[in-house]
Amino acid sequence: MSRNALRPRVTYELLQLMSILELVASGKGISILAKLALPDRYPGTVFRPLPPGTSRRIGLVCLNQNRLSPAAHAFWQEARRYHAELKGAVR
Repeated sequence: MSRNALRPRVTYELLQLMSILELVASGKGISILAKLALPDRYPGTVFRPLPPGTSRRIGLVCLNQNRLSPAAHAFWQEARRYHAELKGAVR
């Protein structure tokens, strides 16, 4: 935003998706949300994708790796393997 000299005026900070969509639908502002969280459509709103190259970071967290169920442990290992594969492909 600084590239375009825009300075957002944050009036509301919300965690609930439905509350965010209702405020946007009522004309009280805009929001940036993950596409995965959005419904296909919502009355009174328009969804627009961000430009290519926009990304976000996510993490993998657990309390104790040794106490994961077999399924959770398999997921944990696969996620770590996939991450390592992606890092190798970027270089």
